[in-house]
Amino acid sequence: MRTKCLWAVMALLCFSLLSAGCGSKKAAAREQAAQEEQQRILREALDKAASELNVKIFFDFDQAALKPEAKRILTRKAEIMKEYPQLMLTLEGHGDERGTTEYNLGLGKRRAQAASDFLVKQGIASSRLSVVSYGKDRPQDPGHNPAAWAKNRFVEFKASY
Repeated sequence: MRTKCLWAVMALLCFSLLSAGCGSKKAAAREQAAQEEQQRILREALDKAASELNVKIFFDFDQAALKPEAKRILTRKAEIMKEYPQLMLTLEGHGDERGTTEYNLGLGKRRAQAASDFLVKQGIASSRLSVVSYGKDRPQDPGHNPAAWAKNRFVEFKASY
């Protein structure tokens, strides 16, 4: 009788251990699924924020000064970047077709740098920003008139994370 009791207790213990092992595997799987869902939600939020950061700002002829509308747009970009500290931003300066290649590369860089400086003053770390100039090499509008030139004087923003 004692042996039967001992075997019954041993069987019960083994069953309990096996059940506990299965429970911990289920808990680990649930935790893994929850983490994956959180990462998916974060990626979606970052994608949405990155698309909002892509709004361009425009400049007057031969100018790198920020217009009031550009400052409003940049203020919103700073808010987004503060909300999502993992976001990085590349600022790409552009110019219209008038002037030399060298001049437009410099002007594009000054435009992108003006936007970068504004973001830094809004509290964004300069390490999260990079500046590049394409000058007149990547026109948004291939036309050769004042309307096309106005469209080609901009800073474009590329977000990454």
